[in-house]
Amino acid sequence: MQLIKRLFPYVLAPILSVLAIVLITKSWRLDFNIPIFSYQNDAMFYLFVAKNIVDTGGFFTNPFIGLPHLTQPFSIYDFPIQSDLFNLLIVQLLSKFFHNPFAVVNYYFFITFALISLSSFAVLRHFKISNFVALGISVLYAFLPYHFLRGTWHLFLSNYAIIPLTIMVAIWITSDKIRAISINSKQQYSFDFNRYFFVAFLIAIFAANNGVYYAYYSIITFLFALLIRILKYDKVFDKSNVSPLLLCCTIFLCLVVLYLPTLRYQIENGVNFQVGIRSSSESEFFGLRLIDIFIPVQDHYLKYFAEIKVAFNQRLFGGNDFPERSSSSLGIIGATGFISLLIWVVGKNYSKNNSLIKKTIKRFGLEEQEDLINDLSALNIFSVFFALSGGFVILISLVIPTIRSHARFCVFIGFMSLFFIALIFDKIISKNQNRKRVYAQIAIFVVMILGIFDQVGAKNSDYPQTEKMKLEYFNHHNFISEIEKVMPDSSMIFVLPASGFPERDDYKSLLGYLHSKNLRWSYPAIAGREADKWQTQVTSMPLDDFINEIKNYGFSGVFLDRELYAARFGFQKEREIFNFMKLKSKSEPIISDDKQLIFFAI
Repeated sequence: MQLIKRLFPYVLAPILSVLAIVLITKSWRLDFNIPIFSYQNDAMFYLFVAKNIVDTGGFFTNPFIGLPHLTQPFSIYDFPIQSDLFNLLIVQLLSKFFHNPFAVVNYYFFITFALISLSSFAVLRHFKISNFVALGISVLYAFLPYHFLRGTWHLFLSNYAIIPLTIMVAIWITSDKIRAISINSKQQYSFDFNRYFFVAFLIAIFAANNGVYYAYYSIITFLFALLIRILKYDKVFDKSNVSPLLLCCTIFLCLVVLYLPTLRYQIENGVNFQVGIRSSSESEFFGLRLIDIFIPVQDHYLKYFAEIKVAFNQRLFGGNDFPERSSSSLGIIGATGFISLLIWVVGKNYSKNNSLIKKTIKRFGLEEQEDLINDLSALNIFSVFFALSGGFVILISLVIPTIRSHARFCVFIGFMSLFFIALIFDKIISKNQNRKRVYAQIAIFVVMILGIFDQVGAKNSDYPQTEKMKLEYFNHHNFISEIEKVMPDSSMIFVLPASGFPERDDYKSLLGYLHSKNLRWSYPAIAGREADKWQTQVTSMPLDDFINEIKNYGFSGVFLDRELYAARFGFQKEREIFNFMKLKSKSEPIISDDKQLIFFAI
């Protein structure tokens, strides 16, 4: 019974988070079998990931796409996402229950709220935060603007459950709790792992499997913690400094192991320089901007705050609003914690008893937590200096330009900021007794509820599944269904315009594969590999030769996206190929309701 009582809050944290997202989005009115939050651009890529797993049980290869398979089936080794193994396993598990990729993606996104609140609650409880405050802050952290703005658009980034655990390990490092090496009776160095190291070791492995960004940032955070420890204890050459370095190496080696299939593939087939290429300068554009932490979330419930966001974008960025920029917002509570940690760094320099920090420590009874807050504030300031545009990250981006969107570090800063707020709230409650304690809990509860609405914004709660999104989905779904009615199973369909995959277009050409059950498709084909080169070659032929060539390779239909084709080659070329295909088609073309998608049997 005692065990159940202790475990109950850990079960309650994810339940509260899921309940909150259900109520906020009014999930009972949503159809989980069609897109929620986004149905374009990168959201299509993650639908493709889910569809790939549903169809094949894996992700690396797929016999149904990337046709023709001149030497080998489609494989995505050139654009590896193996570091998202934890997320891929969740998708794979969901695919056992739902055979619809749209449902898999939607349920995955809702599950991320539970995972994030659970990990943050566990970390806060580890640092003796009361159940009441830990529950509220963990839910608040799960509802950062970052979460909704990543949404299904950047699906795997929306699962940032690893970050509270990373911060916990970093604080263990700064507190000198992790031990890996000791000196024995013979004055010899020997391995002597304590329980903190074993837990940190497992967390490091977990970090490596939560996406390359979070793995990379976990390494950076551990190195910041090591630097703080050196400054704190004045021990540059010390055996305890080995522990964080071992954890960093663990993450790095895990990433190497995860990417071994890609390395092997590229050794055998050559490095593909047409996929995933980044410029070092992009880290400046996608870096963290300090002001974005304080700007209200887009479409805020309060009209005045919503207008601040619009006015800010209009004046400085010509009305453009980039997800990397908007997702940096921490909301009022998070921003308050963030600025408090910055003030703490400065205020700690003054040792007078009447200084602001000294008064704060005394007023809230933070004497026991003072060292913890010192560590949090130091980690926070290092994080800011690292991730800001023009920050120290540029030194690494010159060497590793592939990792560029450093505004994503805001989710680390967000947890540290809310951690500080949790410490303050907890002290406010504990310092009051009886009726005052109840009043304090009610006040804090109201603040946290308002904080959730401040972070979510009206758009994310009122329009998670717009009528436009539904119309587009059923337009595409019905169109592909009509094709499957007239084409034999396993028919090969050539997609026009031919586009290399990934990141060559907005992934709209994935529509055919996403909505079909029994057909095979030319798109997606990895850019720079044989299938893509062949597609580029045949689409440059005269139209008669093009039709003959694709028929020789087994294609029995052509899927034409008129809008994409016109955007790439002009309306005249689009009209030419439409009229030509109409003449060559064995039957009347199948046309989507919006007249943009055409299918020709050949």
